[in-house]
Amino acid sequence: MIGRPESADEALWPAAHDERSWALSIGDEDLHALAEQIMDLPGAVSDIDTEASYADSLDPFMTAADLAGQILIKAGAIKRDPAWTVGRANEMLIELIGLGSWVNQLGPRFEET
Repeated sequence: MIGRPESADEALWPAAHDERSWALSIGDEDLHALAEQIMDLPGAVSDIDTEASYADSLDPFMTAADLAGQILIKAGAIKRDPAWTVGRANEMLIELIGLGSWVNQLGPRFEET
């Protein structure tokens, strides 16, 4: 099942809230800052309108992608493991490519502009 962007708040926000609470409980400022970024992600993703045109979808896609990239880089910096960051980025790209191939079999999703 593919999650809908408009459901991101329901799916992601509780987990992000738990991460922030945990970071606060242990007093780790870096993890708290990361958790704050994670809490912004559900809102960014839920702004994506799957019924909108490509042109109307581009800004929300870019905002969500940029935030996700910042989160990944910050997490890698906290771990002090650049190889972990590259590995996670590669995994995400593989999932996106796989998902894109699957979705494309369903037919065009966006209007061409």
